[in-house]
Amino acid sequence: TMHTGGIPARVSTDGSDADTGLTDWSNAKATLANAMSVMSAGDTLYISQSHSETTNGATTFTSTGTAANPCYFICADDGAAPPTALATTALVVTSGNSLMNFVGVSYVYGVKFHCGTNSSVFNCLLNDS
Repeated sequence: TMHTGGIPARVSTDGSDADTGLTDWSNAKATLANAMSVMSAGDTLYISQSHSETTNGATTFTSTGTAANPCYFICADDGAAPPTALATTALVVTSGNSLMNFVGVSYVYGVKFHCGTNSSVFNCLLNDS
């Protein structure tokens, strides 16, 4: 079932971080971090099935979700607004020997997180403690 709680934000490879990230796919943010900046607890971020981003250096993604009101990060088909079909093909990558952190109370579906090369570390703390 597609979650539709809170204000829906969007991120897509062909988006722009200068856009609002709100309303529809044509206003999508380009990066996960910038899309997260417009979210509040309980909001949903739809991530395009074709989204693929690479960051240089260590990256921390911080969710504003709480135990009572988590944020939702859902990979979805960007053929409709709001999305009507789930996907599992979004990709977020760090390059080189770069650490990646994802912190906050969240539900994540269909997004692959890859930490560069050379024994990089991915820390995932999906709670509020």
